[in-house]
Amino acid sequence: MTDLIGALERQANEILRLADRAEKEATKHSFEMYDDFRRKVSQFETLASLIPDRLANVELDAATLSDLEIQFDNLRIVTLHGLINASVRFFMVLSGSTLLPIGAKEMLMTELRRLEQSKEALEDPRFADRISDDIRASLAQAQTILERIIETAPSLLNLAEPLDA
Repeated sequence: MTDLIGALERQANEILRLADRAEKEATKHSFEMYDDFRRKVSQFETLASLIPDRLANVELDAATLSDLEIQFDNLRIVTLHGLINASVRFFMVLSGSTLLPIGAKEMLMTELRRLEQSKEALEDPRFADRISDDIRASLAQAQTILERIIETAPSLLNLAEPLDA
C-alpha cells in the first residue's frame, strides 16, 4: 500500500513540474505541454481511484491506516491546487491569444468539464477545512476565463494550424 501511495506522490510531483512548463509553453501558442500535463493528471486520477478500495481492504493497524489516508488526501489536495492554478495561468495566457488552432473549442469544452469535476472534488467533506477560499476563487476564475474563450473561439480559429502544433 505504501508503494501505491509513493507512486501517487511521484506523479503528483511530476504534475506540479508539468504545470509550470505548461504555463510557459502557452505563451508560445502551443497546447502540447498542457496536453502532457493533462495526461499526467488523468494518470494520477486513475491511480488515485484505486486507492480507496485498497485502503478499505488492507489489514493495517488503525494509526498506519489513518496516516496513509491522510497522505492520500494531502496528495489529492496538492494536485487539485496545482491543476487549478495551472489552469488559471494557462487560460489567462490563452485568453490573450488572437488565434486558436483548429479543434481548440472541443479541447476547451473538455477542459470545462474537467474543471467541473475538480469543483466536485473540492466539495468532498473530507477536504472542507483544508481548501482555501483562494483556491475556490481560482477555480471559478478558470471556469469564467475558459467560458469566455469558448464563446470567442470560432472567431479566433487559425485554419492553418492543427491543434497539436
